[in-house]
Amino acid sequence: MEKRKAISIRKYFIAATAQAALAVPLIILIWWLLFILCIRNGLILPADTSSNEAKAAMQKMQEADRFDIGTSNIHYDFILFDSDGSVQKSSMNENKTTEFMSKYPVGENGYVNAGYIHFSDGSYCLFVWNYYAQIVGLRGIPADWVLLALMLATIVVFFVMFIRKISKRFYQEISFIENATRTIASRNLETEIVPNSNIFEFRNALIAMEEMRAALNDSLKGQWALQQRRKNEIAALAHDLRTPITAINGNAELLLEENLLSHQIEYAKQILTSGERTKHYVEALQQVSEYDFTTEKPIDINIKALLNDVYDIVAAVAAIHEVKIEIDNKVIDNIVGYPLLLSRALTNVLDNAIRYSFKGSSVSILVSGDSRQMVFNISDSGKGFSKEALKHASEMFWKQDETRLIEGHYGLGLAIASRVAEMHKGFLTLSNTERGGRVSITIYSVSDNQALRSITGQVSESR
Repeated sequence: MEKRKAISIRKYFIAATAQAALAVPLIILIWWLLFILCIRNGLILPADTSSNEAKAAMQKMQEADRFDIGTSNIHYDFILFDSDGSVQKSSMNENKTTEFMSKYPVGENGYVNAGYIHFSDGSYCLFVWNYYAQIVGLRGIPADWVLLALMLATIVVFFVMFIRKISKRFYQEISFIENATRTIASRNLETEIVPNSNIFEFRNALIAMEEMRAALNDSLKGQWALQQRRKNEIAALAHDLRTPITAINGNAELLLEENLLSHQIEYAKQILTSGERTKHYVEALQQVSEYDFTTEKPIDINIKALLNDVYDIVAAVAAIHEVKIEIDNKVIDNIVGYPLLLSRALTNVLDNAIRYSFKGSSVSILVSGDSRQMVFNISDSGKGFSKEALKHASEMFWKQDETRLIEGHYGLGLAIASRVAEMHKGFLTLSNTERGGRVSITIYSVSDNQALRSITGQVSESR
């Protein structure tokens, strides 16, 4: 299909203004022609009709020397007086009759639109007429006023329809840019942006956005390929290290079963401890390398059931650390999401909160929101997050306290929770309260056609 030649915004509005400017005199000309046509066909009476009829009636009555208005439709007014000046008959109401008697006193001549005739019996009659065109059957309403009102109404209706048409056409042009921005914002970088706009500036913007989309697509493909290579390398490294580490730990355990000197026993214990730490590191690396995407399908999540499952998972850890778990669920709706991933994220955050709460204290879970958005606030009763921890919360494997390595924690809990939140189009935030630290996970309903690929992020758990 051949594309229309693009025009600039300036020319677009100049053309629209020219169309409107030409339309107004055309509307006036059409109504004027209709006005002339109505006069020729007798639908509108000429402006001198009233005066001609009045003068003809005056001449006829003067010749007959008596008042006889007849029964035909007249286009003038009259007031009949008796010989002493009293009103015998009038075509007008009382107020109008009084007004015309004052305006056109008897005995004076030279009125443009009025005149008197006198009869032999002493009575006389005042005739009043108007000089304007009249619509047949609508006496007293000037036809030119009606014409003017119809012209103005037509012009107003035209401009309303014209502005709607221009606005709709302009919105169609803007919609190309709007759709292009939504395409890029939704990370749909595979769909080509076609510069279909007929406005020169919009078409150039769409061309630039297509170039940006292509560049972003190529860049992200390179990043995804690099991440895949890194994942494979980490997985291969973790696999290769597992065998020698197992051998080191096994030999260290065998050495401890031998009759060794005290300092030799200490060396063997250090070897075994370091081996176990290295083993945990390798397991953490493997866990990260395998956590690049999920094949879980989004479904309706029953929040009450989800919280019960999470509670069952962390209840044993809470009992060991003598920490009470308090759940305050304020939602009654389900939300579409990934239940297993969300359960794992909440479990990781709760496990951290329990481990860093004081003995005899409590950890609270407050859930609020609706079927479109939910917020999980997990608050502990510990020392809270330090300024350094809040600052580096997005860094995977970052730990303020290196002694946590011995406990088997490697800065992955919050990283995983953050990525789960992102897969639900949400986010994770860290803050402090009066009693300790708080982790907030905000999620949104996930549509069935949303991409299941998770976004590589680096958010650490840290205290």
